[in-house]
Amino acid sequence: MVGNDGAIERCLAYVADAVSPGASSVELIRYGGAPVLLARFGASGGPARLVFSGHVDVVPAAPSWEDAFTLRESDGVLVGRGVVDMKGAVAAFVAAVEELRSSGALERCSLELALTGDEEVGSEHGTIPLAASGALTARAGVCGEATGLHVSVGSRGVVWLRIVITGRGGHAGLIHLIDNVSSCAAKLAIALESLPMTDRDGRFDPDAPSLTVTRCAPVDGLDAPNVVPDSVALLVDRRLLPDERPDTAIDQIRNCVGDHVRPPFGFEIEVLRRWPGYVLAEDEPILRTAGAAVTAAGLPEIYETDLAANDSSWLVAAGIPTVLVGPGEPAQAHATRESLSKDDLANACAVYSELILSTTQRK
Repeated sequence: MVGNDGAIERCLAYVADAVSPGASSVELIRYGGAPVLLARFGASGGPARLVFSGHVDVVPAAPSWEDAFTLRESDGVLVGRGVVDMKGAVAAFVAAVEELRSSGALERCSLELALTGDEEVGSEHGTIPLAASGALTARAGVCGEATGLHVSVGSRGVVWLRIVITGRGGHAGLIHLIDNVSSCAAKLAIALESLPMTDRDGRFDPDAPSLTVTRCAPVDGLDAPNVVPDSVALLVDRRLLPDERPDTAIDQIRNCVGDHVRPPFGFEIEVLRRWPGYVLAEDEPILRTAGAAVTAAGLPEIYETDLAANDSSWLVAAGIPTVLVGPGEPAQAHATRESLSKDDLANACAVYSELILSTTQRK
């Protein structure tokens, strides 16, 4: 389930049906045609004290993983695309809500559930407009991205760019008659990955920002060894520390491209994503509340930061302090044969139940 397709709609409808018995309201909001599920629990009126944020879209699976979208279980381990990133967390949250409903505790809570279907492709039709619209009333948030059920108190930001370099292609045997854009692109890739990045933040491990050229390929898809293409595209992933500004990183990359791509070559730069980073202040109540919920579930209280980028940044930007707490090892996200232990899933349910109760019960 990638992007806005029927599978996203069906998944959100399935969750809506599952939580409806205990919800005070369930609505499907659309941004640019893409669906967002927003459910509220507890007494109506007044701000919710907690929002659980998640997404049900996933990244594509490698062609070699033929049964990626069929859930498999073996020796207490679940295998399938999305079990870690992040349907496992969504399932644990739904189970926690049902557990509280069955015990009669849910009606005394103040809770929102916000599920989107486009986080993996940028959140432009999900959490970004949802948070900006004021539809969320929570005072604090929990994002279910995989942390191994550690409490992540911050996340790096990210900038994605697509750089298209143009030249004059042709037959590789007639190199004296063409302008080899592939050589120009290769030199630029090395220059970009050599850019100085001196900022450091000891709350992250590693403590430095990063820039990775993730792809270098002909725009027209040519792959014949004896053909030089007319244009080559580079995809750039630049990870930002919380104190770094996305625009500053973009300007540094633009300057590098301008310095290394000169006539007869040309270039165009497209910014695909700007995503801010953050770290919560140590005295934010949700931080310690989450740690206490993890401890109450019999797990070690471990605080860390997240090296990826996720929707928690947009909640924080909207004034909702948010931690990351989710089942599964982060390294399993996007991995072939992505896997999640059932024990981790059960522990997540226990953590979420305790967190909801300790954060949101009305006196």
